[in-house]
Amino acid sequence: CATRIAQQQDGKFVVLEGAHDPYYGDYVLVTRVKADLSALDSAFGSGGQSKIAFSANVPPNNTDAPVALAIQVDGCIVTGGYGDDANKNYVMEFARLLPNGQLDSSFGDHGDGRLLHSAGSVRSTTVDDIAITPDQRIVFGGSFRDTSDPDNYFEMVGRLTSAGAFDKGFAGGFTIYEPANQVTGGAGVRRVLATADSVIAVAYIPGRTTPTSRISKSRDSIGQATKFPTSVGRAAPMRRSPPTTTMTTPTRAFLRRAGWS
Repeated sequence: CATRIAQQQDGKFVVLEGAHDPYYGDYVLVTRVKADLSALDSAFGSGGQSKIAFSANVPPNNTDAPVALAIQVDGCIVTGGYGDDANKNYVMEFARLLPNGQLDSSFGDHGDGRLLHSAGSVRSTTVDDIAITPDQRIVFGGSFRDTSDPDNYFEMVGRLTSAGAFDKGFAGGFTIYEPANQVTGGAGVRRVLATADSVIAVAYIPGRTTPTSRISKSRDSIGQATKFPTSVGRAAPMRRSPPTTTMTTPTRAFLRRAGWS
């Protein structure tokens, strides 16, 4: 199912979604549509689509869940998400596509355009949003959980270099915060905004009775939270589940004009 949409400077639309293959499992699908919505952009990927598989698990049990999308000023497309490993822990998944839809070999730690990170055999990490800084570094927000205490979630923010490596100047790459009065449920950062020197994060806090949202600011150099005010409003719980359905017309959930239905 489609999860994100963004528009390029040339007017074309990029759609991020999850798809399913019975032999592999769930994978990431990126689609680009012409600016007038007349058709998929055949100059992108294969027939307008690019598939990304992280293989965090063994086929057919892969559960790549794409949830974040950003476009750099040079037209490269960055995706973020998570998937289950063999221990059923969530691992962080990032990828970058060139403007033609091919994986960018200059991004990631394996020279193939992908970055897959596990926090360990008893830890789960998810990426729920990404944003691009003015100098083209990639900030992300999500959640961290120690599976030995499965109900205890933490808010997480981090930053990648423009080459797709964890930025050691930002708390070693990512940092976690324990919400005040932590309770059972999935606390985590749901949206991030990148400024020249900070990461602004909006977190979901489950609460015992009423879910709320909270905003924080992390300084550029060390990733330390410098502002954690009280709740700023109510928030409905967000259901997290990897996509399982292949979309034959991936843009229809978002685009409802120029003959699309």
